[in-house]
Amino acid sequence: MEELPLFIGTLNCATPYFQGACGDGMNVSGFDEDTLDFCKLAGYPQVKNPADLSVRSDGHRVYTKSELASVAHDDKGTDLAHQVRAYGPSVSVLARDQATGASRVTGAALQIGTPMCLKFAGV
Repeated sequence: MEELPLFIGTLNCATPYFQGACGDGMNVSGFDEDTLDFCKLAGYPQVKNPADLSVRSDGHRVYTKSELASVAHDDKGTDLAHQVRAYGPSVSVLARDQATGASRVTGAALQIGTPMCLKFAGV
């Protein structure tokens, strides 16, 4: 069977709720559905804490939200861990070559500005 592209987001920046983040960002692997084997083809560490991955229906683009946060502080600089403020929510865009399966980070980003969940649906 032909390998399918498998996009894997791994957390690579610590946040108050992901203290032990030690992943390497966005990864693309070849996945064999019959054997359940996969092999890493490429990695994109510049994509920070990728989550909520969405692939355009034609397979040419992959969109991923960066899950980043900061902790609010009181006027004395004390962490208010119970008041986590999201910052920098943006969506990174990867372009995918259908013929070769190669992907690249385009440098384009959607700046949303609030916590979000990202899903694209076919019309």
